[in-house]
Amino acid sequence: MGNIALKFTCCSSLRCLETSKEQQSIPLEIVMEILSWLPVKYVLRMKCVCKQWYALTQDRHFIEKHMSRLICGCNGLLLEKSNASKKYYIKNFATCQILELPEPRKNSFGMTFSFVPSTGCFKLVSVYDDNEEAGIEGCEILTIGSDNSWRTLNFPNLNDAKKKREKIMVVSAGEAVHCIKVNKVGTRFCAEMISLDLESESFKSTIMPKHLFSDWEKVWALDWNGSLSFAVRVEEVINVMVLEDYEKLK
Repeated sequence: MGNIALKFTCCSSLRCLETSKEQQSIPLEIVMEILSWLPVKYVLRMKCVCKQWYALTQDRHFIEKHMSRLICGCNGLLLEKSNASKKYYIKNFATCQILELPEPRKNSFGMTFSFVPSTGCFKLVSVYDDNEEAGIEGCEILTIGSDNSWRTLNFPNLNDAKKKREKIMVVSAGEAVHCIKVNKVGTRFCAEMISLDLESESFKSTIMPKHLFSDWEKVWALDWNGSLSFAVRVEEVINVMVLEDYEKLK
């Protein structure tokens, strides 16, 4: 397990609150439009530029716009969701080909697009809210070129009536897709991770150590060069914990 610290110099209050003439020439709506197309890990960096951008990335309208523009890149292919039709497409900009995908289940927390070297297949995985009141998730998978419709997988749920789901993160890293659930039990927070091996399509459940992070609200899961990683911002520093072996949490 490796730890990486990324330090960013934030703008002063004067520069952030009193924008320069150059900044004023770019309407905030255009800044939002540009940032909404960035992958999550880059939005995480952009929010450290200045207080204005930080506030923008916390805005509900920005979050909704960013979520609606789910774009994942994989070996030159892009997964995109149309704002107009709400349908998902895979685009190959080199050949200008577009593949329309069958509709996934509604209430998706996130969709991942991955290439599995061991099988030579491209796979999409969607984790969705199967029962919002009970806080139960479902999972479905689509193999490009062989599946005409989404296949439902038996998603393991560690049911506990005392748990209340507070946060959920879905990220693809290497040949696995990880769903990290942060639950609240009374006044305490606990986290569990359900990992899907893309080759065998089998799940592994892991209870995250209680001491791993003191505040899960400030934690983001991401792919760091093919390894599952967690980023947490502490003042002007973003600490990234890289797991070389997610099964052993090391």
